[in-house]
Amino acid sequence: MLSMDVMPDMSFCEHDHQIGLEMELVSGSSAKTRIPSTATQREKKLGYQELVDKQGNWNTKNKIFNGLADLELLDAICAQPDRHDDNFFIDYKTGRVVGIDNDTCLYPFRDIIAPSADNKYAEWRKGCRVGYPRLMTSKSYDRLQKLDAELLCESLPACFGLTVKNALKERIILIQQHSRALFCGGRIVDDWQTWRDPTTKEPATMFLTLSMEDIVKKERMALKEEAIRIQPLLSKYNSNEKLSDSESSIVRGYMLRNKLLSNDEVNQRHAISRSYFSTAIF
Repeated sequence: MLSMDVMPDMSFCEHDHQIGLEMELVSGSSAKTRIPSTATQREKKLGYQELVDKQGNWNTKNKIFNGLADLELLDAICAQPDRHDDNFFIDYKTGRVVGIDNDTCLYPFRDIIAPSADNKYAEWRKGCRVGYPRLMTSKSYDRLQKLDAELLCESLPACFGLTVKNALKERIILIQQHSRALFCGGRIVDDWQTWRDPTTKEPATMFLTLSMEDIVKKERMALKEEAIRIQPLLSKYNSNEKLSDSESSIVRGYMLRNKLLSNDEVNQRHAISRSYFSTAIF
């Protein structure tokens, strides 16, 4: 999907009279991998050493960041609830990121993330563990705008029923809307080394590990200031007065940034992990 190279080759198979998935053996190390730290005398994650401690080598790091962002995007679309740190691998030599054990995705769940309906397991969540992606690569953003949700759902094998297909279509529409909000919020990334969040001013490595509470707080402040600046335009819009093209663009951008804030507030309430980058290093 979307020409992402973040899934292993998979196919349905039968073993001991049970239907399951067989999967390509992938290279690299699971995000759970820990190594001894000579500096602190305590173990830390391999991802922290390779993506934080080690300087330079941004050619490979960019590939890894792209892969982590693409995997978040795909898991949000597919409602993958099981992407813990033992279920994705990072090859620190090639930069490839691959998600494994994908048998729990494509549930007939129409939202990106929501709380568990089972009070006994309240820590569980329905949908992707990180919720709406914080960031998106420019390539995936462009491909997502061209994705035909109806056509994709029709192409699924017959074993996927109408309920699953309709839920997938609704999630794609939600993520397409979210991607446009990300674009207006300056959160589409071309280069992970140089990118800075327009609201928090943080680089990607910091932004992906910030608490959503901090992000939401700064978003609310920025939107409040923006609303004051464009109040005359908002008054015209709310009064159904005709706006020029440039005025319409300003108001539309403001509305989309409010949508981004709304999705971030959903993540703040329900997401288990801040990002797959955060999962890989902490």
